[in-house]
Amino acid sequence: EIWILSPIETIQNGEYIISSALSEKKVIDIAGNSSKNGTNIQLYDKNETSAQIWKISYDETDDLYKIYNEGTGKALDAEGAGTSNKTNIHSWDQNETCAQKWSIAKNGNDYIIYSACSNLVIDVDAASTYNGTNIQLYKPNSTKAQKWHLIDDKSH
Repeated sequence: EIWILSPIETIQNGEYIISSALSEKKVIDIAGNSSKNGTNIQLYDKNETSAQIWKISYDETDDLYKIYNEGTGKALDAEGAGTSNKTNIHSWDQNETCAQKWSIAKNGNDYIIYSACSNLVIDVDAASTYNGTNIQLYKPNSTKAQKWHLIDDKSH
């Protein structure tokens, strides 16, 4: 299965909870809700805290998205603008590098989030649903570990 990216706005700008297709109860979370650069991004039980609310904004100039945390203001960042499997995703001060820019492609009822630095996608390490499981970049493989639900967050 090949996923085709279309360089158009696929979702509206706004605040979202990003839940895993592995389990709707598991979401992308900043470890400890820390605002420190380099804080790990992990999978965690949905708990409605600001550590799990992500502002997603589309930039028409490069047809890419920025994803940053509502609470800390830190961006979802591919560590070192990495281009290899298992590149870690952490939070970092917002900048205009490819490490913090993303393509979001609709795939059925799910979304696939591609790094602008590579053809790698946001992935749950080993498809685990344990709290604290690492979020990383990985080669697209059509598994639920790489599929996400973007839940519009109107409560914050």
